[in-house]
Amino acid sequence: MKIVLVGQPNVGKTHLANALTGAHFKVANFTGITLRQNTGWVDHAGQRLTVVDLPGLYNLSACTPEEEITRSVLDAGDYDLVLNVVNAAQLPKNLPLSFQLLDLNRPLVLVVNMMDEWPAAEPRPDFQQMSALLGVPVLPVSAVSGEGLDLLRETLLTAAPTCPPAACGSACAGCASRPPLPFAAVSGIPLAPPPAPVYERLIEEAIEPLSEKILQDRELAPTPAAARAVALRLLEDDRSAYGRILSKPVFVDLHDLLRESRQRLADLSGHRNAAQAIAAARASLARGVMAQTGGSNLQHTPSERLDRLLLHPLWGLPVLLLAIWCLFQATFHVGEEAAALIREGFDVLSTLLQSGLPVHPASRALAEGAIPAIGTVLSFLPNILVLFLGINLLEQSGYMARAAYLLDGVMKRFGLHGRAFIPLITGFGCSVPAYLAAHTLRSPRDRLLTLLVIGFFSCSARLPVYVLFVSAFFPPMQAGNVLFAIYASGPLLALGVAKMLRFSILRGPAEPFVMELPRYRLPALRPLCLDLILKARIFIRRAGVNIGLISLLIWFLGSFPVADPTVQVSPSTRLEHSYLGQIGQVIQPVFAPLGFEWKLSISILGALAAKEAAVGTLATLYQIGEGGEGGEGGGEAPPLDLSARLRDSVDFKTGIAFILIIMTYSPCIAAMSAFFGQVAFWKWRLFYLIYPNLFAWLLAFAAYRSLQALGF
Repeated sequence: MKIVLVGQPNVGKTHLANALTGAHFKVANFTGITLRQNTGWVDHAGQRLTVVDLPGLYNLSACTPEEEITRSVLDAGDYDLVLNVVNAAQLPKNLPLSFQLLDLNRPLVLVVNMMDEWPAAEPRPDFQQMSALLGVPVLPVSAVSGEGLDLLRETLLTAAPTCPPAACGSACAGCASRPPLPFAAVSGIPLAPPPAPVYERLIEEAIEPLSEKILQDRELAPTPAAARAVALRLLEDDRSAYGRILSKPVFVDLHDLLRESRQRLADLSGHRNAAQAIAAARASLARGVMAQTGGSNLQHTPSERLDRLLLHPLWGLPVLLLAIWCLFQATFHVGEEAAALIREGFDVLSTLLQSGLPVHPASRALAEGAIPAIGTVLSFLPNILVLFLGINLLEQSGYMARAAYLLDGVMKRFGLHGRAFIPLITGFGCSVPAYLAAHTLRSPRDRLLTLLVIGFFSCSARLPVYVLFVSAFFPPMQAGNVLFAIYASGPLLALGVAKMLRFSILRGPAEPFVMELPRYRLPALRPLCLDLILKARIFIRRAGVNIGLISLLIWFLGSFPVADPTVQVSPSTRLEHSYLGQIGQVIQPVFAPLGFEWKLSISILGALAAKEAAVGTLATLYQIGEGGEGGEGGGEAPPLDLSARLRDSVDFKTGIAFILIIMTYSPCIAAMSAFFGQVAFWKWRLFYLIYPNLFAWLLAFAAYRSLQALGF
């Protein structure tokens, strides 16, 4: 049995899908998180339910790519049941979409989610009465607390249809013979194609002649209910309904009748067009249902009081900047003890391997190459987890949506669409999903502009590089402020570049932006922990595999060819004459104007595979170059304090130039692949291969020369 979850944005569809299936799809307290259909499964008593979580939409006249996904699935009809999820606190706003889904004449269950947030002092709506009015089961649940989920599962597991969906009309033998549902004993409503909503007389008079014409084509509409659904969609000027009927013979007779029906409905109802008249009728039905069931639209006074402070025209933006500043202070300082323990543990492991394994290139590669590099990168895991925890808290609390609202005016002045905020802020976590999220922008120009500046938002993989260089060149009391400045300067650079692109090669105004502000919520502990565990696993896997392999390659290139054992040379000299040293000397002229020694140049190239690989590369290079003096066998290398090594061998202005290069040059290969997947034209692909690298070099050169002129 295939179930599709449909509802407006931010009603908890994904949270409900996770609760039903045990999946871990991403959730957040703002719109636009679900961008594609996510599929999970429930196995119980020998039955398998397929649960498909669809992107949110406000009505079936889709206008964004993710809304188009949901409408296409609904139009295809390859499902057995619609699970319409609504927000308990926003029923009058959510029910108009429910009436559109009822018009589709497919089995439907209305799930009233977020009941845990209903104030105890407020009377609940009469859901049995609501079920009787709508003609479908209405189940109050809470995906967070688990309220009503057992009854929902039982309802779904006994709801498998005994006849093909296409055979269902208003009633059929298959639906009549279906065993009663648990909820049917309470509400008396069986799970079957529901009765269509009855609208006001003007709309029904417009629907009737159109339905009769459409019913002449049984392939297009096999039942009167299906014909009525097509007629309604045509009256609303729905593009997909037009596409289905345009090539049919019945369209010739239907065309003039449809135009007359639309015009008559608009004139007599007093609305601008027929679509507005039908939307107003659905809103009126929603208010009527709420009035008859004793429900009311809750006023979230705590949220409103908070918004008066947090969205204030004068201090709303400073409060946002203060919150972000606190996040980066915590990112740098919290978890330092855990990071130190990780570094010490890998130092001990490296020493044990050097002393316990036989002298052999493979054992040296492991002890001097892979282990120090992996340990150095993993030591930044606590910082990364603190950053992700802060971002998740902002998302789940509802403040992230407020941040988008506060920054919309700023982004618009620089030519960016307000909806671009979501892919841009996602870039602080990882650039790959950020590039994928950009497809929510409807305008190709706005989408391309967003894609071209996402790379300036520093992903979590760059955090180890920043922490390493900040700790090397700044005192601990200033480190949090410097880290905040680094992360704040990325968006500022993105705005500047967006402005230049908008006034040069991507001219045109940005489209208007509307975003729903959800109510504030206390973040749920379990999703927070699961998300952090998932991200930790991903980071550890990347450090263990990617960084390990890169560091092994770096070690072998830096250790061969083997020098003449009869000639005593220092490890740093051996490293300069290795294959890696020779490669570094070849590319050195490109980075020499920035003050880079060849080791820094090599780490920049290695970071194209993964940004955190820059740290692993430097750890391996300094371990080789400053190891023991034991000739071919080498000696035991001392524990690696990479910050101290950098402080001794790299000056301040070169360190700043290195940070700027990492901030602004091309993202990792995986992110570049995601960009190529979103941009079909090779001229823009080539442009993105050149412009961030040229921009990064010029910015780093300007900073290096400026600091040099100031005497640094």
